[in-house]
Amino acid sequence: MVALGLLAWQLLPATPAATPTPSVAPVTPVAVPSDVPPSVARTPETPTPTTSSAVTGGSIGQHIGYRTTDGEAQVTVTKASWVDNGALAPTRGLLYLVLDVRFDSLKGAAVTGPFFTAVREPGGTRHLITVGAALADPLAMRTLSAGESNAGQIAFEVARGPVTFEVLDESLEPVASVEIPG
Repeated sequence: MVALGLLAWQLLPATPAATPTPSVAPVTPVAVPSDVPPSVARTPETPTPTTSSAVTGGSIGQHIGYRTTDGEAQVTVTKASWVDNGALAPTRGLLYLVLDVRFDSLKGAAVTGPFFTAVREPGGTRHLITVGAALADPLAMRTLSAGESNAGQIAFEVARGPVTFEVLDESLEPVASVEIPG
């Protein structure tokens, strides 16, 4: 009888194994209304200043001559503005002093550019250029031959007040100065 049971078991049709059931319920997608257009928020590439005030007087607009290692040149600050905003916000309590400057080589050669400039406060503290201000026409580094010019903007992060703009030689010693009222 055992043999008959084993033979009968061999003739039974195969039954598939049980399929596992998922432990997490399926997610049903949420319908998004098709009548609502997507929106895009745009920000300006360069922030506009929230406050900017022009500076006049002092030596602004005057041609200030100086000697270089290899010749003679002059610098002119054509415009000065105090600005409270830029590509980066200035440090609390400070502003950006943005200067439009022009260098002219009169004789020989003159090394010009933002790295050879500074502003000095009345107490003697010297400030080198800053990178946080938004400049429309940054001053480039250039060595000028006689008759050539280099013009552009530079910025300094400093407390508002009178300062002296300095042109520096290769050893970073002042060779020309322009008085900027506060």
